[in-house]
Amino acid sequence: MKLLSLLLCTILIGGCVSAPLTEEEHYDRDDREILRLERFYRDEKACKDAGGVMVIKRWGPTIRRKQAPPRRWDDYGCLRGGLF
Repeated sequence: MKLLSLLLCTILIGGCVSAPLTEEEHYDRDDREILRLERFYRDEKACKDAGGVMVIKRWGPTIRRKQAPPRRWDDYGCLRGGLF
C-alpha cells in the first residue's frame, strides 16, 4: 500500500513539474488550433453548399452554445439526405 501511494505521489509531482512550453511551442500549438478550425469552417461551408447539415459528435462535457465548433477530440461530418 505504501509503495502504491509513493508511486502515485511521484507521478502527480512529476506531472506538475514538467517544463513550460517555449514561445515556439506555444506558436505551433496555436497555429495547429487555427488550422483545425479553418478546416472545420471550410468543411461546414462545403456541406451547406451541398445541401447538407454539419453534425458534431461530442465527447466529454457538452458546450452549451448552439453553433460551437468541434473541439480537438470531437468528430464531425456532413449529413446529406440521411447519409453521414
